[in-house]
Amino acid sequence: MMPDTSTADIPLLEGLRALARNYDAILCDVWGVIHNGRQAHPAALDAVRRYRDGGGCVLLFSNAPRSNIHARKSLEALGVGGDLYDGVVTSGDVTLEVLASGRLGRACFYLGPGRDRHFMEESKLNAVDENTAEFILCVGLRDDERDKVEEYLPLLRRMAARSIPMICANPDIIVERGENLLPCAGALARLYESLGGDVRYFGKPHKDIYRHAWKILEDKTGGVLDKKRVLAIGDGIATDILGARDFGIDAVFVTGGIAALEVGDDACTPSPQRLRHFFEAHEVRPVAAMTHLFW
Repeated sequence: MMPDTSTADIPLLEGLRALARNYDAILCDVWGVIHNGRQAHPAALDAVRRYRDGGGCVLLFSNAPRSNIHARKSLEALGVGGDLYDGVVTSGDVTLEVLASGRLGRACFYLGPGRDRHFMEESKLNAVDENTAEFILCVGLRDDERDKVEEYLPLLRRMAARSIPMICANPDIIVERGENLLPCAGALARLYESLGGDVRYFGKPHKDIYRHAWKILEDKTGGVLDKKRVLAIGDGIATDILGARDFGIDAVFVTGGIAALEVGDDACTPSPQRLRHFFEAHEVRPVAAMTHLFW
């Protein structure tokens, strides 16, 4: 049976306050919802502050390919203080757990920017060349503002031919940074799969990160949570909204993020018809949509 994807009754909310009393905790996406990679959204900060002031638990929930410790520092630099949330969970957290176990080996070909090489140090991995690697750690493009995904095709083709598995620390395909949409590790992982490469993903929409977040939510709230009382908020239809659906929690879709031009003529005016078709095409049914995160 196909899932119920009817969207005729999915409301476009003016703010989170319309739903706040229905949920004890929220899993709130970061990039595209809390900030755009360059600056925080004041209305979003106001919304999570008001939700917490009303007794709700806020867990910032990100596909950032770095540990929550590094993510907190980045948030602080953008003016997102620790008083606005109860915890941070990243795809980097769950990636690091697996890397540190040594189950994948220690000889790693690192694919990503220099700023995230802390993965190598924290996991005690050995950086090796493509010919001696036991696996690829894909954190992103080396320079996501200049590089093109297709430029990595020769490298990935060689490694796929040798059946070298890839660990993808960020399943996102694109991310919003200021006015631009830039490619992420997920775009490289998708290309690797198209070449026959084996990829294991960590982060939304995959369940490892949701189980990790759930343990933290239970700890923060002091007891066993009811999934019906937890809400996901995000602008990634294939990550935030699909992941919430598969984990069994409600979701609100933010239309003004990375999918803005797919659902409307601009970020402020989503088309009901285009939004309906968008949800149907992805076989998801969020409980509501918002142009941005407002209170």
